Amino acid sequence: MNNRTMRTPTPWRTVTLCATVTTLALAGCTTDAADTGPTLAPTDSWSKQWSPEDEAAAVQEAEQAVRDYFSVRDQCLADPPNTDPSCFDAVAVDQQLLNDYAALEWIQDQGAHHVGGVKVVGTERVVDVQLLPGSKDVTLSVCFDGTDLDMLGPDGTSVKPEGDPRGRMLFVVRKHADKWQVAYVDDDPEGETCG
Repeated sequence: MNNRTMRTPTPWRTVTLCATVTTLALAGCTTDAADTGPTLAPTDSWSKQWSPEDEAAAVQEAEQAVRDYFSVRDQCLADPPNTDPSCFDAVAVDQQLLNDYAALEWIQDQGAHHVGGVKVVGTERVVDVQLLPGSKDVTLSVCFDGTDLDMLGPDGTSVKPEGDPRGRMLFVVRKHADKWQVAYVDDDPEGETCG
């Protein structure tokens, strides 16, 4: 079987992601180096146990979960001093929830806040779908646009990094307690640019 383990994102990408994927070029949000994230297995390597309709519905729900994730993050990071970490609990789980807690703490420490938000452009490709009993994951390569997102420091100065505000990353979306939530985000090995 051609399995691969998702790597911990590079420090630049981790920092960028932890600040709503396109905003921070500063340090602060980290992931545990020992945590390599979930293992992805190609779906064509074994006989599927679910129907094409089940797969299509799961992909649709995972795509909505990614849109919800960005929407909630934008709200949570707009007023960090008055945001409780539980703000992320409805849209993130596992490693990504820890990353979001760390991002909020870092932004609170900096006295910064977000203005605007991230737009999900669309799914570039469906990487993997696993709909096993007790374990339902969908991995999507998602294109996003941070043109309308900025982060302001305590003096109101923008600290948004320069460069293309559009990017592409892998989102592992997990069905957890009857709800689809973002569990892990990683660099897309096929590249960062998107249409």
